[in-house]
Amino acid sequence: MLETPEAVDNVEAIAAVPGYDVLLAGANDLCMEMGIPGQLDHPRIGEAFARIVATCRANGKHAGLGGVYDPPLMQRCMARRSWGRRASPTPAARPGVGGVPRLCRAIRVL
Repeated sequence: MLETPEAVDNVEAIAAVPGYDVLLAGANDLCMEMGIPGQLDHPRIGEAFARIVATCRANGKHAGLGGVYDPPLMQRCMARRSWGRRASPTPAARPGVGGVPRLCRAIRVL
């Protein structure tokens, strides 16, 4: 899960790790770490997502977006051209029992 600017800066190395099939961007934590809490549609967040998706494409991985539970915002994220075929803006698991299985079902190849 990529939740810090440092993780985004190292996304190429992370994507190169054998066995990692999905890189999930943690939107809320990334916003906090960037000093723009709650600004999920901030251009810097969009740039980070675009970099993550491009890296996933280049490495045959899938990208996911966690932490966005606002349907209109999710639709805007899904409409971005940068997401492409190997990405799925995905409502991530909320804390609690059953969250991870829901997340796994939600991630899909477009």
